[in-house]
Amino acid sequence: MENKKEMISVVVPAYNEEKGISEVLTDLKTILDDTHLQYEIIIVDDGSSDKTAEIVQKQDFVRLVQHPVNRGYGAALKTGIKSSNGEWILITDADGTYPNEYIPELLKYSDEYDMVVGARTGE
Repeated sequence: MENKKEMISVVVPAYNEEKGISEVLTDLKTILDDTHLQYEIIIVDDGSSDKTAEIVQKQDFVRLVQHPVNRGYGAALKTGIKSSNGEWILITDADGTYPNEYIPELLKYSDEYDMVVGARTGE
């Protein structure tokens, strides 16, 4: 990204992820801080019945958007994207199954392409 003023919005749908959400958020913050780019992290709590929202609210670097009832992954993505402020939107999951450490590698292609898609490989 040549223009360092461009913001990245990271949209993270979450449904009953109280066990792993804190670690995922900490990792995302560390990874994104190292890029030296402006970013926002948006967690879309999709009607969780556990403490996902409560855990997210304790993080001052995250914006929480909530669905009062579970509407599904696609609806959570749409809500997050619509509420984003970034020039670029990055989507990852709250369960830690995406290898977020590769985010900087994906961002390298943002000057050349309109869309970059990562693929999970292995287990």
